[in-house]
Amino acid sequence: MEERKSELEKFANDTEKDKESLQKSLEKYNKLREEYSGNKKMMDNLDSETKGTEQVLQEAETNIAKYKTELDEINKAIAVLK
Repeated sequence: MEERKSELEKFANDTEKDKESLQKSLEKYNKLREEYSGNKKMMDNLDSETKGTEQVLQEAETNIAKYKTELDEINKAIAVLK
């Protein structure tokens, strides 16, 4: 159980870092949108990148919630065993 707990903590931390990076990418896309508002090709590109990034961000948030739920369950089980 301790090994699984360590794995989940690492997964949660790594996914949190990925989430932060994805959020920074979205901020960058929003700034570029302002800069290239008249360029349809660039806007279409940004729309596509934004949509893909938002999907990956949602997956990261789902995974973080899953990891934390499992971590809570493991912590409870460890507490009962002690």
